Amino acid sequence: MSKKATILLIEDEPITQKLLESVILNAGYDVSVANSYEDALKAWHNAPFDLIISDHYLVGDKTG
Repeated sequence: MSKKATILLIEDEPITQKLLESVILNAGYDVSVANSYEDALKAWHNAPFDLIISDHYLVGDKTG
């Protein structure tokens, strides 16, 4: 059995987050969700990801 690819989704809008998470899971991938770049960096340091999908503009995130 092959390992599922693991995707990190960075999205702060709850509706978009749930929609994208559902699409990713239904496509057969494992997904971790982060609400900010800070949370994403913590997740990235704790686990390997095959792909990172990020919102281009996170409201309230000062990292740009």
